[in-house]
Amino acid sequence: MVFPIILILVIPSQKHYPFKMEGDSCIIPFTTDDNGYIYISARFNDTTGIFFVDTGSDISGIKESLLNRRDTTFRLKLSDAQKIQDRKKMIRAKNFDLGEVEFPHIKVWPLDNESWLDKGFFNNKQNLVGVIGSDILSHFICEFDMEKYRIVLHKPKKNHSILSDSTSIPLRRYGKGYTLEIQIDSLTQMVKFDSGCSTPLVLKDTISSDFENFKIFGGTQKTFFNHLKNDSSNSGSFNFCIAKNINLANDTIKSAICVEKADANLFGVPFFWSYKKVIADYPNQKISFIEQRNELKRFDVGTHLVNFQINAILLKRKLAKLTIDSSFPYYPNPAEKNNHELNYRVPVNVSVQYNIYGYSRWYGNSLNELDSIVCLDSVLLPNREMVYGKYKIETN
Repeated sequence: MVFPIILILVIPSQKHYPFKMEGDSCIIPFTTDDNGYIYISARFNDTTGIFFVDTGSDISGIKESLLNRRDTTFRLKLSDAQKIQDRKKMIRAKNFDLGEVEFPHIKVWPLDNESWLDKGFFNNKQNLVGVIGSDILSHFICEFDMEKYRIVLHKPKKNHSILSDSTSIPLRRYGKGYTLEIQIDSLTQMVKFDSGCSTPLVLKDTISSDFENFKIFGGTQKTFFNHLKNDSSNSGSFNFCIAKNINLANDTIKSAICVEKADANLFGVPFFWSYKKVIADYPNQKISFIEQRNELKRFDVGTHLVNFQINAILLKRKLAKLTIDSSFPYYPNPAEKNNHELNYRVPVNVSVQYNIYGYSRWYGNSLNELDSIVCLDSVLLPNREMVYGKYKIETN
């Protein structure tokens, strides 16, 4: 019996990417706002707009009024950091261009138009058209260059990471999102990698003693589906503490503000600003934080700590007597101090009493050269008058 000879041609398989990209990398400049959030420009359906970069969002979204509702796909249920849920049909967006990267089509969440109203997460951001989440970013090695205000998207290489194991920590896939393992004073925590969180740390657990935490009433916290909340108020109470010794591979952040007893574990955007670069190698599931900044910057963990320590002192003392001297921290950005109108001048060597509520920023060249304090929320003046909004106190 004669058997036929069968020739099988084996062609080496090539990695299929759902995008087109010329070259191995693409540079995308970004801008920011008062929260340190990251924004980039992108194009879809022949429309160009500004997108919010949110590594904590598992799904990308576009304002529903800009989408073709007839091009729907499967139905999906999402929940935000406060466990508020919504269920919708995803919609196709065609010709999505991110810098020099082109996606022929992507499936996006149709963002409610109400998200741009008073209660919504995107209130006062009318030029914003959508959110870029980890479903898009995870195709790349994302280099967040915080000094040059740019994101570099690198085309991934299978089983080959640009990050070494000794200087990186695991970036694990969890559901549709990504988490990283950090050490807080030798206590291991799995936290979501979330550039959409303006607080350095948010934890479900309690990591402080009763003497180390502060309960703040009347604060605000807006999340993705905030406009769907039943109550009309955004205010609530929050448990804050100072987390110590946050270990990120071979580097340590000494102290950071943390919200305890929350609904999620989040690792926020202030950590991005605390380093010159953050490289998230999604395909190889690694992340590295490169070269911690020596000086405080506007949005980093240290600046959040300064603002919190000031307010914590005042809150703990109830009607605290605020003496203008060198015993308080300062906000080291004197270049901005002329952006605010002069409201009140404190006489030299005179102690006066203020009650500052909410956030404040302190300006000066050094601890011994404090120039001014800007109260961002509200302040009770020495004459017992309550002032709401931005208010500047000159100290010399």
